[in-house]
This record gives sequence, structure tokens and C-alpha cells, in this order.
Amino acid sequence: MAALVMVGSFYYQYYMLHSPLFTSAEYCFFAVCYITGLLLTNYCSVLFYAQGNFIISNLILIAFNIAFVFTIPHNSGSADEYTVHAVLRRYFLVFFLQGVALVIAFAIKNKSWKDFSFPSLKQCRQLLGYSVTALSGNIIFFLVYRIDYWFVHANPAVCPQADLGNYIQVSKMGQLLLIIPQIIASVIFPGTASGAGRPELNKSLMIIARLLSQFFLVIIIVALLFGKQLFIFVFGETFNHMQVPFVIVLPGVFCLSVLALLSAYFAGKGNVRVNVAGAALALLVVVAGDYFLVPIYGIVGAAIVSTVGYFTNLLYSLLRFYKDYSIGWADFFKWRKQDYYWLRSFIAGK
Repeated sequence: MAALVMVGSFYYQYYMLHSPLFTSAEYCFFAVCYITGLLLTNYCSVLFYAQGNFIISNLILIAFNIAFVFTIPHNSGSADEYTVHAVLRRYFLVFFLQGVALVIAFAIKNKSWKDFSFPSLKQCRQLLGYSVTALSGNIIFFLVYRIDYWFVHANPAVCPQADLGNYIQVSKMGQLLLIIPQIIASVIFPGTASGAGRPELNKSLMIIARLLSQFFLVIIIVALLFGKQLFIFVFGETFNHMQVPFVIVLPGVFCLSVLALLSAYFAGKGNVRVNVAGAALALLVVVAGDYFLVPIYGIVGAAIVSTVGYFTNLLYSLLRFYKDYSIGWADFFKWRKQDYYWLRSFIAGK
């Protein structure tokens, strides 16, 4: 269904383009393969993760990507138009094929092909109701995470284009640090949704939060000591204003990493409205803060406001988590020696 919606969208966009690079059929092929394959890949990978199986899905993804790499012509000359189109078609086809392969692998492993069926009308209504609420939360949180770009861009007197580029790169670095928490969150969601072993999952969630706090402390220290030199070395001389906003926004990124775990927890429990309310509260803080601080302090002010907004969102989620599962605040942030034993056992697969 998502792929069909994209087909209609691409046909419309095709005729709005003045000089399309591909035919309408190619655009639709790209849309169907990418959207369908990506959804199947994401959902089936999570199903494997929920069973504690991190090998099969990733082996399939690795195999398909390696196979695609070997299909790319490795010549030193410039590729002609036919070759470029052929490579792109294979590139998007890989998404679809690996998604289908994951579905088949999951069905074979769990012998679940006999249980395949389309959802009932009641299940569709439940799914759409849940999805619309979750989508609303995602849109609001997208604004929380991106609306500061607009404020920085709208104040060129204190935020020239070079500063905007520096700030966007800081945001991308923050996204990079969120990859592991988001992978962990993809396991927490089905775990809480199933209800099996929830107390143990809650305990693990707090251990991960404590370990993340130590990881981010190390990143902050490194950024304070060597950040400016590292950013200039990696990105170039024009990225000499990244250090200060990056150090300021790092505590906020830590808040986002813990928030990713809590959001998955609430979503798995079916209480996705908590995520929507927290994101809406954070958006109010970010908009108000950016309105007053960015025209004065530039990208430093934007970084401060972002961290405060992320902390507000996390604080709201922590309060709701405490209501569901009574714990002391120290359980989330007080370091414990036992956490390292837990991490070692987890890595060892025990």
C-alpha cells in the first residue's frame, strides 16, 4: 500500500519536473523497490531481534550488499548513461530482494507460513489509529530536532552561512551517536509489546542508560580536549566553529539516547501518547528558546536551547516511566560496577 501511494506521488512529480533524469517507469520502479524493501527489512529485522537472533538478518543484509558491490563495473573510465541506469536499477532492486529474503527466512525459521493472513477490519482500524498517533509524535519530534535550523538560517546577522554549515554538521554528528541507542530501541519495542520478561527488560533499560551516560562523558571529554582540531582535520578549515556547540549539545544527545529507549518502551506498551505529549512539550521549549536566544547568541544559543528541549522531553518520559514502574532516579544515572558484568554477559551472549 505504501509503495502504491509512492507510485502515484512519483507520477505527479515526474510531470512537474522540467528535465527528468529517468523515465516515469524507472521512477516508479525505484519507489516500489525502495519503500517495500525498506519496510520489509526494518520490520523483519526487528522480529529477529525480538527473538534474540542478531545473526540471520544481518548475514542476509551483508550478503546482498556484497553481491551488489560485485555487480558494479570497476573500470577507471567514466560510465555511460546505460551503465549508470543499470547500476541504479540493481541498487534499488537489492532493497526489495533483501526484504523478501528476510520474510522468507523468518517464515522458514519459525514455520510461520501457515499462519499468514491479511489483517481483519478491526485490526486495520487498531493499526491505523496507533500509526496515526505515532506518526503525529514523529512529526512533532522531527520539528523539535530540526526547527532550530530555520531559526539559525533566519538570523544571518549572527549566524552566517558558514555557521549554519557548522551547526548542521554538529547535528549530523549527534545523529551518528544515536545509531546504537536506536538499534537497542528496536529490540525494546517488541519486547515490551509482547509483555514477556518486562521486569527484566526494565532493569536492562536502566543499565543501558547508565552505560550510555559513561560513554557520553568520554565523548564530552574528548570533544573538550581535541574537538576543534579533530573537526578541522576531518571536515576542513571552514568547520572551525563546531567544537563549542557540539560540546553543549552532547548532554542533549545523551538525553535523546535515553529517550529513544523510553519511547520504544511506551510505544511497545501501546502508550504512544506519552511520546506525543513529550515531543509537543519539547517543541514549545525549543521554539520559545530559539526565538529569544538565537538572534543574540547564534549557534551557541541554538545548541543550548536544543539541549534544554531534549532534557525536557526526557524528564517528562522519566516521570511517566516512574509512574508505571516505581524506581529511584539514581537507578537511571548512578553508575554501578555490576553494569560491566551485565555488559560482558550480554556481549558473550549469556
